[in-house]
Order: sequence, then C-alpha cells, then structure tokens
Amino acid sequence: MYQAPPVYQAQPEHQAPPVYQQQPYPGQQPYVEQQPYAAPQYAPQYAPLPSPGPGGIFDGAFHAGELGRPLYGANPVQAVARFFKNYANFSGRASRSEFWWVGLFYFVAFIVVGMIAGVIESLSYSSSYYSGSDPVSMFLMLVIVVAFLGSIVPSLALGWRRMHDANLSGALYLLNLVPYVGGLVVFVFTLLGPRPEGRRFDRIER
Repeated sequence: MYQAPPVYQAQPEHQAPPVYQQQPYPGQQPYVEQQPYAAPQYAPQYAPLPSPGPGGIFDGAFHAGELGRPLYGANPVQAVARFFKNYANFSGRASRSEFWWVGLFYFVAFIVVGMIAGVIESLSYSSSYYSGSDPVSMFLMLVIVVAFLGSIVPSLALGWRRMHDANLSGALYLLNLVPYVGGLVVFVFTLLGPRPEGRRFDRIER
C-alpha cells in the first residue's frame, strides 16, 4: 500500500540571542537616558548710545545761543555766557561741560579776587600805604560778598539743569544742604553722563 512521504518541518530561522539588561545593584538608581541639552539663551545685545551732540537722540543745541537745549562740548566762554543768560532758568538741561566750566570759572575768580584783597589788606598795615589801601580792601571784600550772593540763584539753576540732563529730578541738587554726605552724593550725580530720557525736562518753545 502506498504511503505518503514524511513531511519535514522547516527548521526555525536563527534567532538573535536575547538582550539581557543589567539589573541595578541594590540601592542603585536605574539608569535613565538623559535628554539632550537645549542651546543656551542669551540676552539681547543693545547698541551703545552715540556720543551726545547737536540734535540726535539727545536733542542737543546746534549753537551757543540756543538756550533751550544743552550745549554738549561747550567751551569755557560759551559755558559762562550761557550761565548768565540762563540766570534763573530751572527748566531744560545743562551739559557736563557747561556745569564744570562755570564751576572752574567761579573757583578761579574767587581765588584771584581773594588774593588781591589779601595783598591789599597786608599792605594797609604798612605806613606808606595805610592811608589809601584800606578802603580798596573793603571795596574788594564787598565785591566778593555781592558776587557770592549773586551767584546763588544761577548756580542753583545750573545744578538743577545738570540733574535734568542725567534724567534726574532737579530737586536732588538740594542734597547739597545735607552736611557731609549730601555734597558727595551731588558730586557723583554731576559726573553722570546725559540720558536721552532727560528731554522730558526741556522747555517747550512755541
């Protein structure tokens, strides 16, 4: 009797060996795949402010006669002239050059007048100059006192405007009245550079 040939079963294909994962030791945390680091974020870079001058973001004066704006880079003559023309003006701004040239002018002027008064006062005690020198000495002392009193208001106005140029309240200049510390604080404020925001203190000329 015919018998069917035996059926051979296909051998299974070669299988990859199982992957064994290393078990953590007792007390050891299982390994966790770390996420890639994100690129660092940097703060936006701001362009430095340009040098102050006529017009521009600082809205400086174009000539010395333009009293409603600060004159950046003013020379001594321009600074002193603008100081007396803006005698009692507490609005607007004053540049650092305007402020410090006027300060130097008053410093030198008081020293010179004081030295002259001292020399004449010393000569008044000599026999040869005693009769005519004493009135001159008194006159010079009177000039010094009048000049000092006359400089109070314009000096206060100039310092007030210098605070405005640094975008500070002009009233901060009154810190000079505080003994010891007040003058030092105001000195630091007068060294600050101009700020474009200080234009809010300018006079509106119509």
